[in-house]
Amino acid sequence: MSKRRWSPDLIASEISRLHSAGIDITQGRMEAIDSRLTSAAIRYFGSWRAAVQAAGIDYEQVAAIGKARRAEKVTKWTQERILAEIRRLHQEGEDLSPAVIRRKYLSLYATARRKEHFGSWAEAVTAAGVDYASVKQVAQRNRRERAGWKRRLLEEWQANASDADSGHAGRQETSERTSSSWLQGLLQEKLAEVYENPGQDAEQVHHAIKALMESVTRASGAS
Repeated sequence: MSKRRWSPDLIASEISRLHSAGIDITQGRMEAIDSRLTSAAIRYFGSWRAAVQAAGIDYEQVAAIGKARRAEKVTKWTQERILAEIRRLHQEGEDLSPAVIRRKYLSLYATARRKEHFGSWAEAVTAAGVDYASVKQVAQRNRRERAGWKRRLLEEWQANASDADSGHAGRQETSERTSSSWLQGLLQEKLAEVYENPGQDAEQVHHAIKALMESVTRASGAS
């Protein structure tokens, strides 16, 4: 087999082909795959980075993808690691309901449900030594609490909106922006956003919504 005669164009073309094929073209990986290519690239371009850039490829992106792939291999999920993570979250008081875990720890949730691991989130939680019935009870309690917050805050909002409308009597009564229906609609939209914040407890949510109500009421009063 004849020895390949490298040229700048051929090197750039080969790098582009490998990249398009989804191959990790970071220097360390390429030295293991094709040391002749990397040697020729460094000889012609001065560095592997320069050769990759000459092929029209963003080397920073290449490096980031390579780093992510290496990290994924290091943090590969095993059954033992899945169970340890579930136990850790449980000890920290985390809500282990599927809806919460799927939103906050998608990788853990998806991996635990694979057939080669536990097949379902409930089975994984049970295997970790956590009573899944208690997990469902906590989830139900949290849903009731959120519903209670929403009901209480909406009642406060309706009272504030009513007061704001009274203050508007005689001026801009036909303005959709200053009507209680518009104000209430805005709150309901923002309310959902605040409740989705996993770091907020009931009191924080309460204060956040009250601040929003006061802000909107002031804005409508200034109209």
